[in-house]
This record gives sequence, structure tokens and C-alpha cells, in this order.
Amino acid sequence: MRNGEPNMYTGLATLRNGHVQGQWSRLQLFLAFNAIAIPIVIATEQSVLIKTLVSGAGILIHYTLLLGAVRANEWIEFWDKKMAALERLDGKKKNGTRVRVFSDETFTLRRVSKFSTRFSFIPLAILAIGFWIVEIIYNAQLLIR
Repeated sequence: MRNGEPNMYTGLATLRNGHVQGQWSRLQLFLAFNAIAIPIVIATEQSVLIKTLVSGAGILIHYTLLLGAVRANEWIEFWDKKMAALERLDGKKKNGTRVRVFSDETFTLRRVSKFSTRFSFIPLAILAIGFWIVEIIYNAQLLIR
């Protein structure tokens, strides 16, 4: 890399890392909300109105988290491709790229692993949305009676 390319690479890495940190924050929010809200709607003697409101909030929060996770995955993939392209610029020269991270095949294999949190979080969020939909329907029926 030459001229301003190292600075571009640093900027792209910073943007990518921000999105990755955002993913971890979403996962923590997901876990914290469910740790508090699930016992409220299942194990307590709260009023049906409270359970219905918590279930509605669960749907909204999890839908928002799911949209954020999907969109962040797109951005992370975009940044990864841009940084890999920058790493490959001088690859054919004798004194080309010394360290490959994002253009390395090992990184790509780990990135697309089914066990990475970005892929496991999305089905988990969909299941949680399903749970909250079932809960709001159940509690709304009790509320209407």
C-alpha cells in the first residue's frame, strides 16, 4: 500500500470494528432484556396488562435488534471486502503485502462459519420474536375476556 492507502485501511478497520462492537452490544441487550422480561411474563403474578405490554415491547425490541443485526452484517461484509482489496493491491510485487488478514483464506473460513455469533444471533432473535408473539396473543386474549 502506498500514499493514503494505509490511512484508508485504518479508517475502514475502525468502521468495521464499530459495527462488530455494535453487534456485541445488540447481543448483550437481547440477553439482558430476556433475562428480565421472560420471568415477568411467565413466572410472576403480574397483571395481564403488564404482561401484554412487556410482550409488545419484546416484539418491538427484538424486531429492531434483528434488523440492526442483518444490516450490520451487510456493512461488516462490505468493510471486509474493501480491506481485502487494499491488502491485495501490492500482492504481485516482490516486496508486496507482508501481512494478510482480511484477504487470508483462514479469515474467510472463520467469517462464514455457521457458529459465528452474527449467524447464530439471527435465528435466535427470530425465535425470540416468535416467543413474544405467542405471549402477546395469549395475554391479549386474557385481557379481552
